[in-house]
Amino acid sequence: MSNQPSASLTPKELEKATEIAVEGVDAVAVYLFGSAARGRFVRGLSDVDILVVTKSPPPYRAKTSRIDAGDINVVYMSAEEICEAYRRGNHLVIEALDEGILLAGTPLRCADRGLGARYANTAFGCFNYLLISALSAMYFLSSIV
Repeated sequence: MSNQPSASLTPKELEKATEIAVEGVDAVAVYLFGSAARGRFVRGLSDVDILVVTKSPPPYRAKTSRIDAGDINVVYMSAEEICEAYRRGNHLVIEALDEGILLAGTPLRCADRGLGARYANTAFGCFNYLLISALSAMYFLSSIV
């Protein structure tokens, strides 16, 4: 995980984005991810992607707002949901946890992160995902015939 956000976003803008993101939820961690975390943020063109980790299921899943630098897109998930999504290879969650920048709170520690990005981004992981999906579809179709 990088320690420095894009130079295109000021500390004051990141603070404002964090305030907007945690408003009305019981946040335990806030991660910046996407182009801003990778240092590829383009003021006026890029959006600010934020993942908010909550203690319990959040009251809503997403929110869009705006600061001077651009749109803020916030995704909300409980810690339990995030750990499960990571184990299943969810790319948004993997990017936020593995490559994102912790803006506030405590880093999320999943007891077992599973195979995560190391597995999901391999040819074998993709093949297994497709195989499981095909088998699930075949099972579903056979149950309705």
